[in-house]
Amino acid sequence: MVKWAQYFAKKNHRVSIISDVENEVDGIEIFTVGACLPRLDIRCLSATYQIYKKRKTIKEILQRIKPDLIHAHYATNYGFLAAILGYRPFILTLHGSDILVDYSRDMLSKFFVTCALKKADVVTSPSKTITQKVLPLRASKLYTFQYGIDTNKFCRFKGVLTPDKEKTVISTRHLTDTYDVKTFINAIPLILDKVPDARFLIVGEGGKRRFFETEVKKMGYPERVEFLGAIPNEKMPDVLNRASIYVSTSPSDGLSISLLEAMSCGLFPVATNIPGNREVIHDGVNGILFPVGDVSKLTEAIVSAFKNKDMVLSALSRNRAVVEDRFSLERNLAKMEDIYLEAILQNW
Repeated sequence: MVKWAQYFAKKNHRVSIISDVENEVDGIEIFTVGACLPRLDIRCLSATYQIYKKRKTIKEILQRIKPDLIHAHYATNYGFLAAILGYRPFILTLHGSDILVDYSRDMLSKFFVTCALKKADVVTSPSKTITQKVLPLRASKLYTFQYGIDTNKFCRFKGVLTPDKEKTVISTRHLTDTYDVKTFINAIPLILDKVPDARFLIVGEGGKRRFFETEVKKMGYPERVEFLGAIPNEKMPDVLNRASIYVSTSPSDGLSISLLEAMSCGLFPVATNIPGNREVIHDGVNGILFPVGDVSKLTEAIVSAFKNKDMVLSALSRNRAVVEDRFSLERNLAKMEDIYLEAILQNW
């Protein structure tokens, strides 16, 4: 949200963010709605009250700031709330799990997502995989593009692999069950058996962090694994440039921004063999794909990357070119600005 808001604020648009959580962004007006929970927790009634309260609060904010359009991110919650506001034009951006996970999870989530898709004037999807799933529900005014990354910021500081980077692997996903970082943790001792001088950087916070740190100590390799916690996005290029191989163990993704950031910095990606990853990774060419949850195959992939330096080096420029051609933040948000203006004119 910060990237989107700052980009359009710099283009002299007036930007406001309405969110459940408190935050501060220079030059951006932020309205915090909060959880809006009732004092008594009665499952169905509490959820209904929460939706009613949020809708009422957001509507009051909109009446005060009178925006030319509203743009909701993630269909299941903010998308649904935007849909029941009745404010036009309404742009909806899907992020991945809202379609790939929530839509199939239960009837209520399916209802929220469907309502958001039906009510939106325009829908954007981050990947071809998600677009294909949405087509039966929403065929018109559906655009496919990932908002992208700042390729000027996310770049390799040195064009060659230095010894300290060459044997370093990094993961940058949240430390929760959703991203299955446990598979990566379990592969570490197997990798070290074959490549004793390998090092591992684990970026991110989450409920599993303490458990993972304990597991690494039990394995007897605490000096080979560094838990870096949450890293601000502006500092992420420095951290990515400490490694040569990027790992994503997520069982479900649209088209991951974390993956694109790593590729833009020239890292060699080792990622799960899922449709979103296959959009940018050609197995054995500019990365390696492995089956979801397969510790043995993940180990083989990383060891293979360590041993095949030529493949890793050739992927540096190839991966950078993929990101520059298709996922430039400047180019894609300029496209988003055109979509905004068209939606405003059609609802004038």
